[in-house]
Amino acid sequence: MGISDAPFFLLNDPAPRHDNTMDDDPPDPASLIRAHIAADGVCHVKAIPGADRDDVASGIDVNGRPVLLVRLRAKAVDGAANKGLVAYLAKELGVAKSCIVVEQGATSRQKRLRITL
Repeated sequence: MGISDAPFFLLNDPAPRHDNTMDDDPPDPASLIRAHIAADGVCHVKAIPGADRDDVASGIDVNGRPVLLVRLRAKAVDGAANKGLVAYLAKELGVAKSCIVVEQGATSRQKRLRITL
């Protein structure tokens, strides 16, 4: 099984409280993204192209490393998913697209980004 086929686990699903109610407030996408950016600007991402909407979630890969799960409407054709990923993250973070660089994984779902805030 390759790393792109590795399962992942969602972390930000609403958890039941002690009174058996669910937390209805999803996390803010920008704060969730910022939480995954290391001090050196590196962010590990699993891109999920071809989704019905752009969305972000938190997860853990099989190696126990935190990973940002990004669902994208863009298809994985001719770099469209990478462009869509950079555009979505830049919009959510309020930075220029040039502040986000795909350092590793341009043709893979598993990516390492460098983000300058």
